[in-house]
Amino acid sequence: MQEYRLYVFEAGRLLWPREFKAAHDKAAIEIAKQSWIEGRQMELWAHNRKVRCWGFPNCRSPQCQY
Repeated sequence: MQEYRLYVFEAGRLLWPREFKAAHDKAAIEIAKQSWIEGRQMELWAHNRKVRCWGFPNCRSPQCQY
């Protein structure tokens, strides 16, 4: 199991971080999707590696889904 951290933002401010474990990135992404609330931005990290982000319209990262 790998450790992940999900950061949830609203209006550019960090609301809360959530730590959890998952078997792999795909499983962690599915867990993170369950935490998504419309209008909020999220970033999913595995240690110092960004796995995925949501809701950042100006992000050019291939990991970002808007």
